[in-house]
Amino acid sequence: MIKLSLFEKGIAFVSITLLLQLAFVLSLAMLLRHSHEQVQHERTVREVISQLNKLSGSVDNASIGLTQQVMSPDAPDSDEFQRSYKQYLEKIPVQMASLVELTRGSAHEREMKELSDTLVEGLQVIERFRKAAISHTPQRDYYAMVLKDILLTKTRQVNGLLESFEREQQSEVKAESQSYETVLYFLGAGVFANVIIAILLMLAFTRGIARKVDRVRANSVRLSAGVPLQAPLEDAHDELGQLDRSFHEMAEILSETIRREQALITNAVDVILSLDKTGICIDINPAVTAVFGLTPDLIVGRRFLDIMKDEEKEATLSALVRAADQDEPVEIENTMRKKDGALIECAWSARWSAEDRALFCVIHDISQRKQVERLKRDFVAMVSHDLRAPLSSIQLIMQNAVRGIYGQLPDTASERIGMATESIDRLIGLVNGLLSMEKLESGEIDLDLIGINAEAIINPAVHLMQGLASKKQIELHIAEHSNPYFYGDSERLIQVMVNLISNAIKFSPEKERIDVSVKENETAVRFAVADHGRGVPQGMESKIFDRFQQVQASDDSKLGGSGLGLSICKAIVERHGGAIGVESNAGSGSIFWFEIPSASSDDSEMDDDAG
Repeated sequence: MIKLSLFEKGIAFVSITLLLQLAFVLSLAMLLRHSHEQVQHERTVREVISQLNKLSGSVDNASIGLTQQVMSPDAPDSDEFQRSYKQYLEKIPVQMASLVELTRGSAHEREMKELSDTLVEGLQVIERFRKAAISHTPQRDYYAMVLKDILLTKTRQVNGLLESFEREQQSEVKAESQSYETVLYFLGAGVFANVIIAILLMLAFTRGIARKVDRVRANSVRLSAGVPLQAPLEDAHDELGQLDRSFHEMAEILSETIRREQALITNAVDVILSLDKTGICIDINPAVTAVFGLTPDLIVGRRFLDIMKDEEKEATLSALVRAADQDEPVEIENTMRKKDGALIECAWSARWSAEDRALFCVIHDISQRKQVERLKRDFVAMVSHDLRAPLSSIQLIMQNAVRGIYGQLPDTASERIGMATESIDRLIGLVNGLLSMEKLESGEIDLDLIGINAEAIINPAVHLMQGLASKKQIELHIAEHSNPYFYGDSERLIQVMVNLISNAIKFSPEKERIDVSVKENETAVRFAVADHGRGVPQGMESKIFDRFQQVQASDDSKLGGSGLGLSICKAIVERHGGAIGVESNAGSGSIFWFEIPSASSDDSEMDDDAG
C-alpha cells in the first residue's frame, strides 16, 4: 500500500480532478469542433445551391438576350447589348469559378468540372451563333441546334447538382441537430459525472481524515481531562498520524512528569500545601504527618493556622494576605504546635498563584537550626566572658613584663615574651573578629545611619593608617573628589576603610603608593583602595571575602591576620544595602572597592535593613 502524507493526498486528489476535467474539456472541444465543421459544411452547401441558382439564371438571361440580339442586333459595344446580353456572359465565368472553388476537394468536384466545361463550350457556341445569325450564314441553324443541346445538358447537370446538394443540405441540417443534441447530452452527462467523481474522491479523501481527526480530537480532550488516550492510529503515515503519535508521546511525558512531581511532593521532607485567601487548606502533602503528627485528611478543608501559636496567628495571616494581594513571595518564621502539643519553629515560603487562586506554601522545620543558633550565641557569650577576659589579662602582664615593670629581663626572655605578646594580640584579634562577625550576622549590632560626607570616612581612616604606612615608607594618597553625601554608620564604614587600607599596606612593597578614591554615580557612592602589591589570583576574587580565607596559607604566619577582616567588611557593607568586590591581575596590584547607596536611593529600604 502506498504511504502518502496529507499534502501528497491533496496533490493526488487535485491532480485526478484536473485530469478528469481536462479529459472532459478535450472531449467537449472535439464535439464542438465537429459540430462547427458540420455548420461550415452546411453553409458551403447552401452557398453552392445559391450560386447554382444564380448561374442558371445568368445562363437563362444570356439565352434571352441572345434571342433579342438575333432579332434586332446591336453593336457589341452599345448599352443595349451590354444590358441584354453581354453582362450575363461576363457573370457566367465568375459564378462558375466560384462554384468550382466551393466544391474543390469535395465529392461534387468532378461534376462541377463537367458543368464548367459545358458552360465554357456553351459560351463559345453562343458567340458563334450570334455572329452567324447577324451575318445570315448557313451555319446559323447548326449552331442553334448545338446550343440547344448544350442548354439541355446544362439544365440536366444543374438540376442534378441542385438535387444532390439539397439532399446533402437536408442531411447536414439533420446532422447539425443531432450534433447539438449530442453536445448537450455530453455536457450534462460530463457535468454530472464530474460531480459524482468529485464527490467520490472527496469522500475517499476525507473519510480517512475525518476518522483520524475525530481520534486526535478525542485524544486531545482526554489529554486535557487527564484520562488515558485511545489506542494510536494504525497504518497512519500522514501528518495526522504523526500528530496522534505526538499526542501519545506528550501524554507519556506529561504522565511521567506528573508522576515525578507527585513523587517529589509526596516524598518531600518539608510540608507543601496550598491555602485560599482565608487560610483554608486546599491540599497538603504527606510530610505533615512526619512534621506535625497530623494526617492530611485532618488538615484539608480546615484553617491551617489553627495549629499555630495564638500570638503569632495574626502576623502570619497578615503576611500571607500581603503575599496574595501584592503577588509577591514572602518568607516568615513562626512557632507552630504539633499534635502532641510540642512547639516547633518553622520557616515559611509562600507565593500566590493568580491562575490557581491559591497560596502555595513550603514549611520547613528549623527547630534544629534555631537550636544551633542558640548554641552559637551561648558559645559567643562564653568566648566573650571566659576567653577574652583572661587573654586580655595575659596580654597586660606580658606588656608589663616587656616594659620592665617586674624587673629587668634577659634579652632572650624579652624577645620570647615579645613573640608571645604578638601571638596573644593575634588571638585577641581573632576572638574580637569572631564576636563582631557573629553579632553582625545575627543582627545584634544596629547601624547608626546618619547623613555623612565621604571625607568623614576617608580622612579618619587614612589618619589612623598613616603610622603603619610610614614604617614601610608608603604614601597614602587621597584622590580629588566631590565629597558626596550619603547615609551610613560612620564608625562601621571607617572600620571597613581601615581594613582595606591596612591590607593594601600589608601586601605592598616598601616606598610604594596607595590611592584612596571616592566617586558617585546615579545610585551609589563608590570607595576604592588601589595598591601595587602582588594582586589577587584569578578565581579568588570572591573567595577572599569568606571567613578564614586568604590568598596564601602562609599569610597568617608571615603577615599576621585572622582571615576575618574582609568577611567583616562584607557583612558591614551588605548591612548598608551595598556591595563589595575586587579588581585585580595577579602581580600588578589590586583595587578593593565597596559601594553604599547614595542619598537619592530608597532610604526606607536601607533603614529596614539596618533595623
